[in-house]
Amino acid sequence: MRGIGFLLSPALGGVLANPVKQYPEWALTKRFEQILTQYPFLLPNLVGCALCMLSALTVQLFVEETLPEDQRRPVKHFAADIWQWTLVKIRDTYRLILPKKEVNSTTPINEEMPLVNSENKTKPKLHDRTTDEDKGKISRFDGQKDDAKGGANDIWKRESTRRHLISYWLFSFVVVAVDEAFPLYCISRVGGLSLSEASIGKILSAAGVIFVLGQYMAFATLVDRLGLYRAQSIGALLGVPTTILLPIANVLNRKVSKGEGELRWSSFIFLAVVIGTAKIFTCLFFAVITITTNRTVPASLRATTNGLSMVGGSVAKGLGPIFAGVLASVSFSVPNEDIATYGSVFIWCTISMLGLLVYQDARSLERMSHGDEADDEVT
Repeated sequence: MRGIGFLLSPALGGVLANPVKQYPEWALTKRFEQILTQYPFLLPNLVGCALCMLSALTVQLFVEETLPEDQRRPVKHFAADIWQWTLVKIRDTYRLILPKKEVNSTTPINEEMPLVNSENKTKPKLHDRTTDEDKGKISRFDGQKDDAKGGANDIWKRESTRRHLISYWLFSFVVVAVDEAFPLYCISRVGGLSLSEASIGKILSAAGVIFVLGQYMAFATLVDRLGLYRAQSIGALLGVPTTILLPIANVLNRKVSKGEGELRWSSFIFLAVVIGTAKIFTCLFFAVITITTNRTVPASLRATTNGLSMVGGSVAKGLGPIFAGVLASVSFSVPNEDIATYGSVFIWCTISMLGLLVYQDARSLERMSHGDEADDEVT
């Protein structure tokens, strides 16, 4: 379903963008010409807002709550809970900055006291999964018997869970940066392709077709043959770093005049294939890391873990467009036009390097999982 949305939404956004320029004879355009001229992207944003409200209403009416009755808290306590959470955070920050002084032990010391206690009272049991986290390895909670309770702080203290969440957030940031930088690259007259909004919508729709056709096949094949963590690494490798190929479209489109909306078929197909392929593997990464993250916590903590991942992901997705906008502005606004012509190369090289950093992080999670599997074989 996400693929169908990705297929239709770019085309719809391109059709609705800048209506004064695309549809000057529309009655709606003539009626609101002043505001639509000042805000050319108002219509697609209004439609997107309406769809979000419709989605929220649909969830409220038709999606059943999975949290047990005894664990639910009325909405009227929301403000008080936020306030309490804020106070706890302030207290924890204060304790972190100004830790309490340790009190010296009053236990008497004599010459016969051994330097090392030979009785290891804290020796872990053979199947105690907490020892994996002490070793920096991934603990799995595949069963449903663990009824551990805790909030975001308790989840954050789990090293393996924390590593997965950070990887998810970093990848969210880079993927949104790609989504923001691509239209800016296409629109830019210097260093970009100088395309119209409608042309960009057509490219993204074609990429959506590739995404719909290949997403499930890639997920099922890679996870079945290579396993979750190897598939996760491949998703990180091919999801973002492949965008370094996008400036090749400038070379393919070199002989075309810089008139708006003019794009050779070779450039169109190339862009659609690169973006579509990147979307397939970014979706693969997000799907797999959701599964692997949930495996690092007991079943009773998975709802809180998913909520924490969404909160951090939302922050990352909010920072991604800012980063991409600043990066594009700096790259395309160089005073020397000859240098600005290569602005797209700088943009996609920078974003691809960030993608490679996330890939390295995904590889470290894969190595941690292999260490955990080796321990399982020994035990």
